[in-house]
Amino acid sequence: METLEEINVQTVNEIGIDINLLAEHDHWHNQLQFLSGLGPRKAQRFIQKLKSLGNPLYTRNDIHQKKILKKNCFDSSLGFIKIRVKNNDERETTNILD
Repeated sequence: METLEEINVQTVNEIGIDINLLAEHDHWHNQLQFLSGLGPRKAQRFIQKLKSLGNPLYTRNDIHQKKILKKNCFDSSLGFIKIRVKNNDERETTNILD
């Protein structure tokens, strides 16, 4: 079990997590707990706050400004979070620096 958790942490942090996609699909919620700086409880609170917004996030800074994560957790997980937003023509765009 310990090895499985270690592999999940490595994989999730290597690939990253698209926060807006995570909010849309409930079956991805479990993977958030393996993101650096989070755990099961913080991940659950993160998902609840994210869903309560009702709108997609546009930048990583939105996570801190909208108080979804506290400063320390935000700093720890910042490099592993992806934010993709659909344009008006339904294409997904990613800000390279975000």
